[in-house]
Amino acid sequence: MNNNLEAYRNELRLHPFGHLDCEREVKLIGIEKYQEIFLENDFCRQSTDRHVYLIIGRRGSGKTAISNYLGFQKEFPNPYVIDVDEPNVFLEVISDYKGIFELPRDAAIPKLAKIWRFVIWSLVFRELRNESPIIAAASHLVDRQGGITEWIRQLLKSLLRKATDNDVTEHLEEILQEEVYSKAVDTVRDVTKKKPIFVSFDTLENYDIHNTQLMWTTAGLILAARDFVTEHLYDNVFVKVFLMAEVFPHLKEEVIPNVAKHVTDEIFLHWKPREIVKMISRRFWYSLKEMDYPDVPDDINWDIFDDVRKKIWDRYFGVSVVNASGKVENTIPYILRHSQLRPRQVIELCNRIAQCSRNAGTFPYFTEHDLIKGVKIAEEKLCDEIYNAYSLIYPHAGRIAESLNEITIRFVGSELDKRAHRRKDFWEANTYSQETFIGMMCELGIVGLEKEYDVKSNTAVADFEYFMTRGLTITPTSSCVIHPMFFNRLAVSGTDRPIIHPFQRDHPDSEILR
Repeated sequence: MNNNLEAYRNELRLHPFGHLDCEREVKLIGIEKYQEIFLENDFCRQSTDRHVYLIIGRRGSGKTAISNYLGFQKEFPNPYVIDVDEPNVFLEVISDYKGIFELPRDAAIPKLAKIWRFVIWSLVFRELRNESPIIAAASHLVDRQGGITEWIRQLLKSLLRKATDNDVTEHLEEILQEEVYSKAVDTVRDVTKKKPIFVSFDTLENYDIHNTQLMWTTAGLILAARDFVTEHLYDNVFVKVFLMAEVFPHLKEEVIPNVAKHVTDEIFLHWKPREIVKMISRRFWYSLKEMDYPDVPDDINWDIFDDVRKKIWDRYFGVSVVNASGKVENTIPYILRHSQLRPRQVIELCNRIAQCSRNAGTFPYFTEHDLIKGVKIAEEKLCDEIYNAYSLIYPHAGRIAESLNEITIRFVGSELDKRAHRRKDFWEANTYSQETFIGMMCELGIVGLEKEYDVKSNTAVADFEYFMTRGLTITPTSSCVIHPMFFNRLAVSGTDRPIIHPFQRDHPDSEILR
């Protein structure tokens, strides 16, 4: 066995459920194999809808994976794909143009949208410049070297230099009215009839909602994408903006003008448990096959959940587990309820379980001990990642959350009022209030709203904000719960721990979550 193959298999042993980001996955197994084992899901199919331009998900929900999927989806075969994964370069340059940000919000954001529109068309012309001399004539700075990020930076700097004495959007209007530009747009339409093009903006992993320039610039991108889709709905020129759900409520409520007009047909990446289980089971199956483990099933219908569950999940994870509190529950809800139903989180949980089984010599089969220990190890990292995702929205989020230390798992909403002040010193100046604290605990997915409680089984079903398109409302009399992921981090109190199912009552996969 050569060294490369041994290193490859060793990497699979360390991460049998895959890496936490698709870039490392592709680097490990190759784009062709990645495309082969990639399982389509509802979000993938929805992402190719002509009307969809805004895809919203929390960190780890699969935004980048779906962005990559656009390149090999079958609805619009063999497309051109422009992946802009660092749109913050726009802000770096445009923030030097102070005039726009001195305007009122509702006047500034439409101007920013016009600049974004110019950037989008310039990217398209750059990508297609070899298809026609007419498109090449309209392409700006095509002789410059470097990737897309540097290219956009130079494009914007050039634009701003030429508009030093005028409003930059007036200068843009002059460009857009030039005959060479309009002819290029028409020629693009001819090209994309045969071969469509996707322009994908994978936005920042962390946002400072107090940065007005960043918020207005992001809102401008959303407006530009919405207007672009409306005007070019059937031209096979698609713009897709992937946005962090952590910041979207602030954008919608405080920044985007005329939300009803500019935020339409959006997709929220709220994953179904069936889809997550099928996805990670497929990736685990691939690892076992590549590592030449014996008796790995081949006759699996990946489109049928019950077949995947029986032949992969139940085979290796087992059907049930006696949890740390001595209660029997099914392995699927046991693992999923320690996540916020995001693929990256479940992959982390399962890789940690696999690590424990390797150490115990039981791999590729997972014992109850492996499941319980692996979940406990993974929870620490998952909590840190959630705190980090909100670090620019709620600085010191982890320390502020310590206000809930030693709280009971189930409690009344008034308890939050009593505890809110305990880490008051960690709040930024003039930002603390009881209402903000409660909102923060809900946004991070630490506190949920209990909807059902069964005394006999000591089991509660609760709604959490991360799985909703609107915020939770917690009153002093509300029945509340702590998310299972945070039990150990917050050292919750009580010896008879209830099982918390952080799944909505009307969840479509409710039968596999109990």
